[in-house]
Amino acid sequence: MAQPPASVLRSDWISLCLPTLEQTEIAPKMGSRGSAHKQPRTYLQIPKKLVQLWLARPEVKAALAGSHIEIEQERSHLLHTEADVERAANLYLIHEMNFIFKVILGSLSVQLQEELKCSSQVSQKGTRIDITWYVNDKAIVIMEYKRCHIVERDQWTARTIEFDEWYSMPKELRDTSEFKEKVETKLAELRGRKADSQTHIAKQIGEYAEQRKAPIMIVFDWNEMILVDMYPSMKKHHSQTNPAQIFFSDEGLPDADGDCEFTHRKVLLAAFIRGLEKQKFLEELRLPSAREPQNAAVQGASRVRPPRNTRSTVAAAPNVR
Repeated sequence: MAQPPASVLRSDWISLCLPTLEQTEIAPKMGSRGSAHKQPRTYLQIPKKLVQLWLARPEVKAALAGSHIEIEQERSHLLHTEADVERAANLYLIHEMNFIFKVILGSLSVQLQEELKCSSQVSQKGTRIDITWYVNDKAIVIMEYKRCHIVERDQWTARTIEFDEWYSMPKELRDTSEFKEKVETKLAELRGRKADSQTHIAKQIGEYAEQRKAPIMIVFDWNEMILVDMYPSMKKHHSQTNPAQIFFSDEGLPDADGDCEFTHRKVLLAAFIRGLEKQKFLEELRLPSAREPQNAAVQGASRVRPPRNTRSTVAAAPNVR
């Protein structure tokens, strides 16, 4: 007799790495798609402490208190093409995340005009975007799938600057002189560097972000997941005054052993929360400065109300069998 599927808490499920699936070992080099969008020259690293704040919001804790029915892993997966990555992501990532997102939206103090929308492969202005999450017709997150091994983390980290002070001071009090020095140093290191896959991907997602007015982009090739904020302050990025921001999943690290602090699932959840902040559905959190009490960052966060009836299905959720 077949055993009933196991049930686990969503808080445990979201902390697990995605299954290890058979995949093509080496992906072909990525050529340019002809996008004229200007890519960021450098990125500002989003501090882990800030991402932890996003994931610790009461709206998130309430959503993760529910249960998830474990899906039996298919043995037929071979991640050879981008479509293979998308199919596996629908099964092991997107389907459950849509229900988590729906519970989060049900706890907001803001009255929503429409349910969560999750659309895929929508063409507009000559581009076709893999997956977009909308709330009240505002884009929250766009995710772009890539073939395995297309996303090379080193190419992104080479352009990344760490400067946590950027996130801990109000804009009007921020001293950018030290940050500008860091940018100039990084640009000097990058001078003469040839175009690579990062260059082409950054141009592509920058174009998508501009078309859909999407605050947060996710690049995902099953092994790597990168969160990119192309439009900080909802304005076009500028290396020294409005830097593009970036965060990496721990699952792509060589020593990742299945016990990661920031799994792909957690990074996608963090991206959704940050997108809600930037579209004004949640009040924005920031790191406290050394002169502020530790709880100052969360003051003014939205109050949580009991979730509304969530029996209706998520619009355009992926079909999972």
